[in-house]
Amino acid sequence: HADSTKWYSAKDVKLAWPLPEGITGTGILLDTIPNSTPTVVYTSPISSKEISGVDDGIWYFHVQLRNTNGWGQTGHFRLQIDTKRPDLLTVTEKTRDDFTNPKVQFNVEATDALSGIDYYEVQVDNSPSYIWRDSGSHVFETTALDPGRHVLIVKAFDKAGNSLTDSVEFNVATIDAPVITD
Repeated sequence: HADSTKWYSAKDVKLAWPLPEGITGTGILLDTIPNSTPTVVYTSPISSKEISGVDDGIWYFHVQLRNTNGWGQTGHFRLQIDTKRPDLLTVTEKTRDDFTNPKVQFNVEATDALSGIDYYEVQVDNSPSYIWRDSGSHVFETTALDPGRHVLIVKAFDKAGNSLTDSVEFNVATIDAPVITD
């Protein structure tokens, strides 16, 4: 949980801070309030703390150091934990008039209530998968495909790296051979 702006899928956290000379005590607290004052006091100063099993959500770790002059200012560090996969992923083929069109469009809807959807990994048939980021249209379009039956596999990743997968089968029709009539 080194970056307070990122989401992590680990419930166990280790926090560390510098301990200058002359420190005689440390106060710490983990809660959901951004600017709390620590309530757990260590009379022998500590410079790190491991906390196991922190619940999903946004947390704040607070540290305050004491020297012979008294308590200093409190430092605050934000923790963002999301261990659950996205809530929903639905992939559906968009209605199309021309089944011979080699590029097929799909509606991709995904939600993650806690950290939000970050990106998608898409794969058509056995081709290599690649990253797709939704521009806000929720529409994914394949590259030009050969006629035949295909499978689109979409994996939605939330900002903590948790994922949910959906797939859909679809068909690209062959173009009828031209008939010479004259």
